[in-house]
Amino acid sequence: SNLAELESIFIIENYRSSGVGQKLYEVFINWCKTKKVKRVKVVASAQNEGAIRFYQKNNFFNYDITLEKEL
Repeated sequence: SNLAELESIFIIENYRSSGVGQKLYEVFINWCKTKKVKRVKVVASAQNEGAIRFYQKNNFFNYDITLEKEL
């Protein structure tokens, strides 16, 4: 299956909650559809609750979990 990764969307704080991120996301998804992509993945920091809510709102679900430890 074809897989695309949404690597990074960063919205300057003054423009958050204005729909800019949603529009960028929709453009990416439409591009994926033109390329016949079947799955899309995104990695977000567990501490980035806003990003996680954004992706969950757009029907992403937990697939993998990565655990790290600082030494």
